[in-house]
Amino acid sequence: ISAVISQSEATRALRAAHAGFYLSAETVSVGVIGPGNVGGTLLDQMALQAEHLLNTFNLDYRVRGIATSSIMYLADSRVELSNWREELKAHGEPLDWDRFEAHVNADHLPHAVMVDCTADDDVAGRYKNWFGSGIHVITPNKKAQSGPLKAFDEMQAVRREQQVHFLYETACGAALPIIQT
Repeated sequence: ISAVISQSEATRALRAAHAGFYLSAETVSVGVIGPGNVGGTLLDQMALQAEHLLNTFNLDYRVRGIATSSIMYLADSRVELSNWREELKAHGEPLDWDRFEAHVNADHLPHAVMVDCTADDDVAGRYKNWFGSGIHVITPNKKAQSGPLKAFDEMQAVRREQQVHFLYETACGAALPIIQT
């Protein structure tokens, strides 16, 4: 099998090929937005499941960024999930959405996903651009689906064009991140 790719995509392509042929773990770069009650519990659960998911499913998910409404923490390799609260507090810096997106969607990692645990219109308004950059979105945030139909249709068209996933499901009134029952 031969393929020609641009030099700028070489590392990402190599990692994707390795993961596709099970030569290395399937690596996913993750950004978590909204580490409050729901997002914080999700991060704690991810900390407990990381080893199991790697050993059982060959899934190496790396939470590389955590963002609140005003600060963000960007980890070089991955956030140490056993003490993410302390890391966010000690190393948090003013939120810059462009830097956050670029960091999570790193060229050297084959897959990127944003997990939006907010109920924020501004965050939901970023989905279309994230889809356009090849970033998957997982969320209980209802805002992207409850606005104008034209905006939703445009967002979905970009998602389909880029072949990225949009996983959304919630429990009424609780905004719990139940992504498929």
